[in-house]
Amino acid sequence: MKKLIIALILSVLTFCKFANGQIASTTKFTNLSARVTVVPGKPPIIGFVIAGKPNEQKQVLIRAVGGSLAQFGVPNPVKTPKISIYKANGTPFSFIRLGIERTKAQWDAFFAQLGAFPIGTDEVAMVSYDAGSMEAGAYTIHISDVNNVGGEVLLEVYDANPTN
Repeated sequence: MKKLIIALILSVLTFCKFANGQIASTTKFTNLSARVTVVPGKPPIIGFVIAGKPNEQKQVLIRAVGGSLAQFGVPNPVKTPKISIYKANGTPFSFIRLGIERTKAQWDAFFAQLGAFPIGTDEVAMVSYDAGSMEAGAYTIHISDVNNVGGEVLLEVYDANPTN
């Protein structure tokens, strides 16, 4: 069976509005989500692009929500999903921590700031979700199940600095 690859382009959406009779252009990307089914040994692969000039950085939050989907009536959610991020050339990507660790309360506040719904303790920081800077370019996210059972996952990518 062929692998299913869902390609998502995170380019900036452009909206036009009138200001004093002039057309002005504004740009805004907030978030993107895709619900996928995880099958043990066959992780869904989601591709996306961070738009921008070479070496430009974008602050993002990437999270795979599993067990917390039960609160929304989603049957068979993956209890603890795991994300693995890769650059276009296939090398693994990790956010640089700089010694900063967030508590659960700080993550919850960060999610709320971005408009992301709260999640429980089944999803784990730096396993099910992570945040930081990414250079402009193409990436893929592979989603697996820590418990190797499978089920439903909601993958989300948020602009972690939507004012820029």
